[in-house]
Amino acid sequence: MQALWPVKIGVHVEPAAGVALTAAQEVHALQIVRECSSNAMRHGAASQVEISLTRAGATATLEVRDNGQGFDPALRAGTGSGLGNLG
Repeated sequence: MQALWPVKIGVHVEPAAGVALTAAQEVHALQIVRECSSNAMRHGAASQVEISLTRAGATATLEVRDNGQGFDPALRAGTGSGLGNLG
């Protein structure tokens, strides 16, 4: 993605979180990161994206943050399927 967009991408994966995921969960996490990062760059004009995967007990948390312009989800309801695809 960095080859296509002028964006700085930071990634932090706690080792305990990475090994806790099943192969299917890894695939889902990758697709979520791709969708979120793509949206941040294409629609939000983000220049920085931070991705983290952490673990607390039995729970792994995937977080994608960016410095893009953001949007009001209520105003965008029904105009696309990207957010719904993340669930």
